[in-house]
Amino acid sequence: MLAAEKRKFAEQSLQLALLGDYKAAAQIRQKAYAGDYVGSIGVDWNNWKEIWKLDSRYLTFMNAEDFSDVDNSPQRINSLKAGIFVDYLYEFRDYWGVHRQSELSDEQFQSAALETFLKSMEWTFKSVDREQIYAATKKKNISSKIYLSSLWDGAECNRDWAYVFESGEYDLGFYPGTPKEVIDARRHWLERHEQFETMQELGIEKFPKTFTTFEKHMMKNSEKYQNWMIQYNSLISVK
Repeated sequence: MLAAEKRKFAEQSLQLALLGDYKAAAQIRQKAYAGDYVGSIGVDWNNWKEIWKLDSRYLTFMNAEDFSDVDNSPQRINSLKAGIFVDYLYEFRDYWGVHRQSELSDEQFQSAALETFLKSMEWTFKSVDREQIYAATKKKNISSKIYLSSLWDGAECNRDWAYVFESGEYDLGFYPGTPKEVIDARRHWLERHEQFETMQELGIEKFPKTFTTFEKHMMKNSEKYQNWMIQYNSLISVK
C-alpha cells in the first residue's frame, strides 16, 4: 500500500476515533489491509474477530493510562488518545496521528508537569514538540505494559525495552542508564539548532539557509560566523 493511500485510510480512522468510535476506526484499517496483502505476512486481515481482539487490548491499556497530567479539557485529551490509537493502528513512527489531531484542534496542548520535567532536564527548547514527547511517553508505557502483561510468572524480560515511565517522568528518546555525555551532546545540538532558528528569523545579512552550513561555521568560529553574531547581538540589543 502506498504511503498516500495509507494516510487516506488513516484520516478516515482518525475522524471516527475523534468521535469515540474506536472499533469503526479499527475496521477501516482492517478492511483496507484485507485487500492489500503486501506487508501483511503472518496476519490474517480478513479475520476481524482476531484483529479486534488485539486492537481492543491496546485500547484497554491506553484507557488505563493516567492522562491527569495534561492541563486540557477532557475533549482535548480524548483527541490526543485518538491520535495515539491511529498511530498504533497504522504503525506510524512519525506521530502522524498525534500531529494530525493537534492540527484539527483549536486547543493547544498544555502540561505543567511536562514543563517542570523539561526544566529539570534543561530541555526547554522552543523547537521541542511537547505533545510529541508526551505521546511518546504514553506509547512507550502502553507497549511496555502490554508486553509485561503477556509474560508468565518468573519469565525474564528486557527491562530496558519494557521500561515504564513514572509519574512526572517523560520520554526524551533515551533508554534508562544512557550516559550523561550522550544526553549532553543531544542537548548541545538542540541549543545550536535553536540558535540557528532564532537568528534566521532576524533577517541577518548573508545568513545561511541550512542548519548544516550554520553549524559548520559555528564549530570553526569562522569569520562569517563572527559577523553573523555581531549582527545578531546588535539586533537583540535594539529589542
